[in-house]
Amino acid sequence: MAVPNLESSSSVNGPLAGMLPDVWHHIMGQHQGSVQRLSGVAHLNIDPVDWFTQVDLDPCALARSLSSRLLDPRNEQLRNAVHEIKFGCFNKRDVDDMEQRLMALVNSLPNLQRIKTRARLSQDVLRRLNGHSKQLSLYLLGEDGKRTVEGQLHSVLALAATVDSYSQDRGPNKDFLGVQALLFACPNLNSFSLTPLLDYGGCAPRFPAEGTVFSFQFSSDGKPFPPLEDLSLNGYHLSQNEGGHWAEKMQWSKLRSLSLGPQNTTTFLQLAINHATFLRDLTVQVYPDDADGQPLLEEFLINHTSLESLTVKGHYVSSRVVGFHTGLKHLCLHSFEPAEKSQTRPVFCSVQLQELNTSCPYLETLEIDLHRNGTWVRIKLVHQITCINTKVTLSQPEPELKILATKFKNLRRLILHLELGIASVEVQQGPNGLPEESATLIEPVLTEGSAREMGKQFFDWRSLSSSSSWSSKLSLLVLKTGEPLRRVPQWEPAYVQFERRNADTIEIHWPIGPEDAPEVVVLPRDPWSQF
Repeated sequence: MAVPNLESSSSVNGPLAGMLPDVWHHIMGQHQGSVQRLSGVAHLNIDPVDWFTQVDLDPCALARSLSSRLLDPRNEQLRNAVHEIKFGCFNKRDVDDMEQRLMALVNSLPNLQRIKTRARLSQDVLRRLNGHSKQLSLYLLGEDGKRTVEGQLHSVLALAATVDSYSQDRGPNKDFLGVQALLFACPNLNSFSLTPLLDYGGCAPRFPAEGTVFSFQFSSDGKPFPPLEDLSLNGYHLSQNEGGHWAEKMQWSKLRSLSLGPQNTTTFLQLAINHATFLRDLTVQVYPDDADGQPLLEEFLINHTSLESLTVKGHYVSSRVVGFHTGLKHLCLHSFEPAEKSQTRPVFCSVQLQELNTSCPYLETLEIDLHRNGTWVRIKLVHQITCINTKVTLSQPEPELKILATKFKNLRRLILHLELGIASVEVQQGPNGLPEESATLIEPVLTEGSAREMGKQFFDWRSLSSSSSWSSKLSLLVLKTGEPLRRVPQWEPAYVQFERRNADTIEIHWPIGPEDAPEVVVLPRDPWSQF
């Protein structure tokens, strides 16, 4: 097969220095007859290097080098193994070259099935991919509403759009109508995501021009929605006359997954209460400064009990409400650490965890908040009594951590969010006239050593509480501090930098042997934590 020869057009140093063009030929040759086992999962990433990565390359050198090696005639085995291409965003000066490489790869990979692109492809490339003889599945994940829609896009299965209605480079912004046209031009679309860029936290507020469009516009005889199975709305508000069209034209029986937020999307949650009756997966997130919609969420959860996966971040949902969903396999309930000393983050106590274990016996993944104040195994009788509404006599309740370790027999992964102590942050003027920060981290401070100690106690409880037939299912415990889902204005509160500097994620893995300590992995911090 003739394969286009696209040079990398860059001088490659650092980690790519000395790499032969047929490197993949040698790698795949080591697998001998095992390539078929790889063919179902192999995919190719074509992305520019992340700017935090310390690599001696220009932004597109790695992507060019990878595509050139893949197109090398000696790497036929690797080409046969690739089923998916992930195409990243590139600078304007590199777009034409990278799109040329993309089309060369499409024509050269015999088993290619999917293309997922975070870049807004040119009209010509999209037209060629949509009509390609391989009948590719296209995932357009970088749209902005500025594309001119040309006919039906039968190959597009997923669409994600971000709209900045305050951008006035072409007059009054009507990009929402562009997204609407694209949405209804994809008759086979099963996944749709929409995020408006809302004006928040700047020192100079932006004002939309007259004639700006902030939502879809439907006629009385509008088209029905594509058969969406997955819908994600982040900050999209239904206009006054829009809800009726969604209610009547949306194929609600197809919808299995709904994600709302973290920007306020309560108008759609209110609509979903009466129509999204076939959901299996619900995600609702809100920012700490925008807790509107909790009553609507509880109403939804009480009236629809078919969920298998529930993620709630920013709202507190009681164990009683969650207990209506007895078939849950994945559950995340996370409230934010408050910045005010007068506020307390609500957490499940031992009694509520027992209730959750009883009502949701099939949980495989659990992500919740854990309170600690000097010890991992807090025992506080008064707290236990105030957590429940029934009269009961408690002697000495088991600590929450022990309940988590000894119950939930089908659990495979447990994630615990821990508080840092951001409410203690104070900034005062120092001797040199500069501001000085003081704060007290909540004990025990999350470190590699304390995580190992806590993990050993947890897995010891897990091992002793039951037979090995189910205790070994839980192989991973994750401890987290800090809050990535937090937006702050341009003038940041005092606690923000403290939280960034101290945020950590630590994985604790099940010990290899009965006498071994758990394996502890401290994950790299977010690069932004240094700022």
